Amino acid sequence: ETLSLSVNRIRSLSDFQHCKKLKHLFVRKNDIRDLNQICYLQHLPALSTLWLAENPCASSPGYRLAVLKALPNLEKLDDVAVTAEERTEAQRQGLYLPHPDHADSYIEPADTEEQ
Repeated sequence: ETLSLSVNRIRSLSDFQHCKKLKHLFVRKNDIRDLNQICYLQHLPALSTLWLAENPCASSPGYRLAVLKALPNLEKLDDVAVTAEERTEAQRQGLYLPHPDHADSYIEPADTEEQ
């Protein structure tokens, strides 16, 4: 239910994608560079706490909102509680993160405006 793997040179979150009972994941100070790695955690229904700070991906523009958009059930990110307002803003303005395994098959939404 709680996994603490900070400071372990971890590069990918793919190994955690089947940990359905995982509630708290601490992976700060690793080597996770690609923010899209968050997608591996999207089907973990119990995940409420994620500590990802001090990874290269945490310096990405829009990091917090993108993570909260991808993981809307998080209650705490990087030891900071998630507010209802922040959750709403993340759904409206957070970056879409394509899954690393399917990034090459991403299709842009069709433009429905008449020209």
